[in-house]
Amino acid sequence: MVEKIRMLIEFMPIVNGVMLVVNASPGRPRVHAALDVLDLLADMSDTSVDDELIQHIDAVLRTPEGSDLIDWASEQVLRMLEVNDESV
Repeated sequence: MVEKIRMLIEFMPIVNGVMLVVNASPGRPRVHAALDVLDLLADMSDTSVDDELIQHIDAVLRTPEGSDLIDWASEQVLRMLEVNDESV
């Protein structure tokens, strides 16, 4: 049980970040929020590979197609959350 709580505490910034992404305005604000979450994830490890990956993802997300992808994914998460709220 203690390990689960420790893990929850460790990943809470990521969960909060994802919620900031889906609640951000579509377009550039969501992209920036998503990049912040990716930076948090990269900071959780000591490898340089994830830092390089973030640079590539950053370049992709800053394109119109990347922004569309983040908006689409955010809308999917919001729909799932709405469905779960209705079933409670």
